[in-house]
Amino acid sequence: MKSKSNLARLEGGLCDPFLSPAEALGRIEAWQTAGIPAASASLGLWVVLGEAPVRLRRVGVVAFPSGGQTITSKRVELLECVRLGLFAAEIVLNQGSLMGNLWGELEKEMRALLQTAPELETRFAVEWGRLPAETGEIFLRLLRDLPPKVLRVATGVYGPPLSVQEVSRLRAMLPKGVRLKAVASKSGPSANELLAAGADLAESEKPPVPGSEQ
Repeated sequence: MKSKSNLARLEGGLCDPFLSPAEALGRIEAWQTAGIPAASASLGLWVVLGEAPVRLRRVGVVAFPSGGQTITSKRVELLECVRLGLFAAEIVLNQGSLMGNLWGELEKEMRALLQTAPELETRFAVEWGRLPAETGEIFLRLLRDLPPKVLRVATGVYGPPLSVQEVSRLRAMLPKGVRLKAVASKSGPSANELLAAGADLAESEKPPVPGSEQ
């Protein structure tokens, strides 16, 4: 049985581009009944669901899943998150800049994004499982100067999923004040296992079933 503390740290995932609005709303209703407080989705899906009775906190995904959009386009999406009244925005950083160690470009992007919509809970997203160890260490040092509220460490698209050991190690290395969000997948640990390993938040696409594990 899930504890109330775990439910408060779970977030629903609605990022599948083939997910119909009707199915998304069904999942949202199940999560609201279970007590899950938030869900992530594209801005377009939140627009379509605009008149639906969505009580949970809405998180918009920006530049999902590649992160290859320009800084300007990402900033426009952030402003759209504000216009839609969303609670938070998860922005996929430029993965090519990360893999290429283009730290000046990445710092420029991160700084601009943090300054664009301070009223939002700004979250950064990276594919941590694909980063070389040295690149990850440098990125974490950059986060000390440019910290988001949350670091999402997988989009759930490009993999590989993080193990519980990787989540635990990363949690210990993150700068103070930056929360860690991990993503559950069919081939990796469950959301509850990720939370037990030290993740502050965990996302899953599967609606919870009372009395079962997610």
